[in-house]
Amino acid sequence: MNGFYSGTGDDSHRAWIPNFSALRVYHCEYNHIFRDSCEWRFNIRQGIFMQHITEKQFELYHLTYAHRAYKNIVVNQIFIKRRDGNDVEKISLNLQQLYLNEKDDEGNKVMRDDVTFGPELIRDMVEYKVISKNGYQNEVEDYRFQVDETRINIIYNSIPQDLILGSNESFKSFRFLFGVSYEAETSVDEDFMNLLLTPDEQLLKLHTDAWDRFWDNNLNIVVKDNNDLASAIHSSIFSLASSIPTSLTAQTFYGPMAPDLGHTTANNELWILPALNFIDPNFSRKLLNYRFRTLPIVMNDVDAEDLIGARFPVKSGYTGIELESNLNLMKAIHVSADIAFGMRQYYALTQDENWMMQEGCMILKEIAKFYSSVATFNESSGHFDIKDVTGLDENYPGVDNDLFTNAVVGYALFFAACSECVCSQLIPGYKINLEEVENFENIAKHLAFNFDSELGAHSKFNGFNLQKMNRLFKQPDVIMLQFPLEYKMNRDQLMSDYKIYKRLIDMNSISTISHTVHAIASLDLNNTQEADELFESSYKGFVREPFYVWCEKSSLLDTNCGQSHYLPGAGAFLQLVINGYLGIRPRLDHLLILKPRMLPKSSAFSVSGLNYMGMKFGIVVDREKAVIVFKETSDEFSMEINGAVEIIKDYKKYEIPESGLIVRSNDEKLEACPLPLDIIGEKLPSNTQKAEPIEINSNHLSEPVPEMKSIPKPLPIPELEPKSRDKYSDEDYSEKKEKTPEDDDWAKEVEDPEKD
Repeated sequence: MNGFYSGTGDDSHRAWIPNFSALRVYHCEYNHIFRDSCEWRFNIRQGIFMQHITEKQFELYHLTYAHRAYKNIVVNQIFIKRRDGNDVEKISLNLQQLYLNEKDDEGNKVMRDDVTFGPELIRDMVEYKVISKNGYQNEVEDYRFQVDETRINIIYNSIPQDLILGSNESFKSFRFLFGVSYEAETSVDEDFMNLLLTPDEQLLKLHTDAWDRFWDNNLNIVVKDNNDLASAIHSSIFSLASSIPTSLTAQTFYGPMAPDLGHTTANNELWILPALNFIDPNFSRKLLNYRFRTLPIVMNDVDAEDLIGARFPVKSGYTGIELESNLNLMKAIHVSADIAFGMRQYYALTQDENWMMQEGCMILKEIAKFYSSVATFNESSGHFDIKDVTGLDENYPGVDNDLFTNAVVGYALFFAACSECVCSQLIPGYKINLEEVENFENIAKHLAFNFDSELGAHSKFNGFNLQKMNRLFKQPDVIMLQFPLEYKMNRDQLMSDYKIYKRLIDMNSISTISHTVHAIASLDLNNTQEADELFESSYKGFVREPFYVWCEKSSLLDTNCGQSHYLPGAGAFLQLVINGYLGIRPRLDHLLILKPRMLPKSSAFSVSGLNYMGMKFGIVVDREKAVIVFKETSDEFSMEINGAVEIIKDYKKYEIPESGLIVRSNDEKLEACPLPLDIIGEKLPSNTQKAEPIEINSNHLSEPVPEMKSIPKPLPIPELEPKSRDKYSDEDYSEKKEKTPEDDDWAKEVEDPEKD
């Protein structure tokens, strides 16, 4: 339950709630052997888990789904149909409730007692009893910021021990609903009662229609001739989309939380948010709003340390206080800068002025103020130092001038200075403290940024010695300068960093994130073969069959999944597809689209539902070319292509050249604001800590990507839904073939450039 926690301080965790939706028809397992008459499927497009039993006497469908149109309600629909024509004998099947009373080997309850419930309220309906009860969390996270316990309400209908198809009955349906809400929201009771009385077919259709609208209007990627890849991509999109509330104002959101304790971390902004930007920017804004709501508490904790500004916690929950207890991990002060970088990515793709005015201006400024109070000037080196920190790589805690930390902090300071100008243009009467802004830029420009001239590569932190290192790297933090930061370096520096640091990654802790970072760096270095190998490793083993669930650990290295439903992995993988192979690189003043490259072991792919500042676009890649088409442009965007500039027209087909193309908005309201310099490491004379005004070059472009081998026109990908088995299945488990480029008029325009 998003936002419902129990436990004090660092013991705070997502509360365990009795789950009356975990039901299983006990028939398929006998002496730990599964019957051949049983099968299980997960329908990604429709968000339905299905159990199907086919016996001589009966056929059963059990559908389980979190209802897409009604938040916080989980539905079980069970349909039993007699097959043998013998309507004299009744058919009885045991229905089990899982987890509620489960105990470990020592007899202790597995589920924590996180909620104290009051008496049940029981209402008699025609077919069911409806049970509801209210409860309160047993412990609050921090009494300074949460005075009262949070109230929770659960509601469900009665669950029998057996499902019975009586004599003289040829068909029967059952439904079991479970709803939950807490005091920050309106009660779920009304929605629950409406759904309980909704006819079977309509109950399911409301859910599937909602998912159909999502796939038809948002990001969708169609791959030909690579079923595993297609399933991994759709599983990634589904996992992220289903973790976010469907309505922007429906409920208070605490982030797509980790599945174990439910804490929010900077992985949200680094790996999940950039993917959400392409799926639906409204999802991203929900995620960012959590940081705005917790800003006062974050600033209060900084005040207690005699610092200023906003230092966001390594792990947080309901109130926003720091929940990390490991002292070394608490030194990871890069978290606030990671958040600022996620905000920068969001603003680059959306130019969301309302968000910037209402939330962004304040957060970015307070983050910059924090780093300006942390950085100290070193007279001997002429640089600003950030000391005693733990970077992304937890294997090296408590170091000075961690390379990734200083880089992302520099970006945060530069972007804060830029956003101050933006805010003054957007908000009437907004006053800029010019001395403060100059100080942000001054520190960013002169942060220590270690480069080892003997290695010809960047140094991981002060005193780092490649010859004396005694631990491998847990994270590819140095390579992350190439992606996602895209720090401006020449090709030789990129190559040196990549070659030196890639081989030092600890393969026992390697993740999808590490594969993504290295694969995109390989693409930018034009090493397509190595990129393709890394791409394969980025999802195989991490996305586990048969239901394509993302795991933190690869099955190729560890049978243990680690965190299941690992959303940072899903987000990183989508970035590899979109930012890497599709070549989409958002910039603050334009959208750079490099020449797309073929997804490995595929013969075609198309991407629809992409968006840039409200304009939709799609790309189709075949063996001969990559073609892009836009809609909803309203003549508000121009494109730099093949050395010329032209106004983008709706539905016009543009072939993406070798040098890529640039999309810009024709609205230049903010042209008075210089872009961030994003150059770190310049030396400041020891007799001054003031820098000259920064001259900003806004014309930076990444190097063009050389032409890649192309592929044939896209064809339909395999269906995401299970095949219908008979008339009953067709009517009650509404199969719907996935839309393909041939079915979509918009994609047809792209697909056939010879057609008028």
